[in-house]
Amino acid sequence: MYRDRPHRPLLLTALLAVLAACESAGDQPAAPSDLPPAAAAAADPAGFLGLGIDRAKAASELVWIAGQPTPEQFAALPGAGIHRAVSLRLPIETGAGFEESQAAAAGVDFVRIPIAGAEDLTRDSVAKLSAALAAADGPVLVYCRSANRVGALMALRAAWEQGASVDEALAIGRAHGMSQLEADVKVLLGK
Repeated sequence: MYRDRPHRPLLLTALLAVLAACESAGDQPAAPSDLPPAAAAAADPAGFLGLGIDRAKAASELVWIAGQPTPEQFAALPGAGIHRAVSLRLPIETGAGFEESQAAAAGVDFVRIPIAGAEDLTRDSVAKLSAALAAADGPVLVYCRSANRVGALMALRAAWEQGASVDEALAIGRAHGMSQLEADVKVLLGK
């Protein structure tokens, strides 16, 4: 359908960049890891945002967040400059579970850290995420269904491993998509 209209992918990419900028400029405070819209666009030379993955955005220079990619979007990650993907979804969740079998053929280094809920927000899970990020040679896609689990782990990582204050960690978590798990993260951080 879009093959005969080459301008549509460019329009879609521009629209997604504007929506991401509007979302990050919403009523949430900016966190130190947020990229300004111009930096986010510069960090996306291969067009990751144009893949159309739900809730995709650059949360920091090396961490991209999103909802669950489809198998087609997952296969397109290397072409968009993403060679490592970390899923925080259980393989039995709707739309997930295909990644392990497709990763090698797609050229994606894939890591699954299953986070079912607040009970899985542990130091071990945070350590696994940190190891996955540290082993990457470039940008990493970290995703779940809505980026809520991503933000929760990033907040805990900021506090537990990087020495951020509770307020700084919560801001980082929000910038990475934390929403419903914020109350649980506050408890874990003693607030």
